[in-house]
Formats: sequence, structure tokens, C-alpha cells
Amino acid sequence: MAQKRKRKTGKEDPFKKSLIRQLHSVGGLLPGLNRIRSSLRLEEVPRTIDVLLSVPIYKVLVVGKLFPKRFDSIRIRLPEHTPDRIRDFLWEASLLGHFSSEINSFVVYRSRYESALFAADYETCESTLNELEACHGLSLWLVDARINLLQMKDGLSAQRSYLEGLIESPGVDRVPAYLAFWFSHRTDPNVSAQSIADEAEEVRNAFGGTSIPGDFFTSFIDPANTFAIGQPHHCIYGANDAPSLTDT
Repeated sequence: MAQKRKRKTGKEDPFKKSLIRQLHSVGGLLPGLNRIRSSLRLEEVPRTIDVLLSVPIYKVLVVGKLFPKRFDSIRIRLPEHTPDRIRDFLWEASLLGHFSSEINSFVVYRSRYESALFAADYETCESTLNELEACHGLSLWLVDARINLLQMKDGLSAQRSYLEGLIESPGVDRVPAYLAFWFSHRTDPNVSAQSIADEAEEVRNAFGGTSIPGDFFTSFIDPANTFAIGQPHHCIYGANDAPSLTDT
């Protein structure tokens, strides 16, 4: 006679159970996540992050694709912010704390690249970016760095050729393609700083000035002009919004 399987007697975590129920309560995981973020008490934030990262489907929801390998895998959402900035920063700090080794590795590569760039050691720059991409995939930072390096090393046609290879691939999302175009455009020696500032202002005004999309796009188009950004926190990526972990 087949033995009956014994039921687990361990207590189910009521906090985890409540959290999962809230995630599925509003007709979609992302709306559920946004509701949770807006209602959490500060002391609940680290535990919430621990629970979400412990379940694979919720981990993808919270951090997206950590290290996309191809440009057509990059997807961008505008930064999500709740009315409570302190809770937003605590959320991101708790989340990024789980990936400190990956972030530290990226910082090492970035520092090596920047040191080589200041010394005009373009060979080391290129090998460092290659290693970084192999280890951490693509990011907007990496695309911008490659375009700048190609402009300085090989000129305008080389960086434009790289850009075309990225944005003409099938399935590329229009937002990262648009931002990559700006990375290329602002390194063009024939384009003045004032021209960039004027065009950034036009884009910002098209989104209503000081708004999340207006400030967000301005930060990429004209990053040197920080005074044009009305609310700097609009430009801070959360790990669940960023194209890759290294863009947070």
C-alpha cells in the first residue's frame, strides 16, 4: 500500500505570504510592485528586497536583465519614484547591496579605462572595455565609452559605423537607439556645445520641462549641463528600471 506523503509542518512566513498576495492583487506584477513600494514602512524595505530576490520570477521583476549581452536586449523604462524619496533611496541601497561584488568589479574596470584614457593609452582602453563587456555585458555607459574611444582613436566614420551596427540590428528598442544616437552626435567635432545645449532644451521642453522624462533625457543628451536638470533625482535609475546593473 502506497504511503501517504507527509505534509510539511514548517511555518510559512506570514510576511512573505502577504507580500506575494499584494504582488498579484492588482492585475499585474509591475503594478503590484509599485503599490508595495509606495506603502512599505521603512523598516520593512530590506526584508521585502530579501524576499523578492529569493524567488526567481520576482527577482527578474525587481532587477530586470542584470547584464544584457546584446544591444537589442536592452530595454529602458523611465525611473520609477514614489512620493517618499527616503524610501526610494533605502529601496535601492538594500537592493544594490546584494550585488556589491559585481558593482565593485565594474568600478575597477571603469577606473582602469579612465586612467588609460587620460594617458591616451587607447590600446588599454579598448582591451578594458572588451573585458568589461565579456564580464558584465552591455550598458549605456559602455556604449557611450566605446563611441568616445572610437572618435578619439579612429575618427568620426569609425564611431558612426559602430553606432549603425547597434541601432540597425533587428529588434532594437527605440529608446536606447535614440540615446546611442545622442552619444554619437555629441562627440562629433563639428557639433558645438551650444548646439547640444539648445537641442537638449528643445527635447526637455517637449516633455514639459521639469518632469521625469524631461530631466531624464536631458541628463543623457547634455550631461555636462547639470543646471538644465530641474530635479536631479528624476535621473536616478532604480535597478528595476536600468538597462543593466552597471547603469544604476
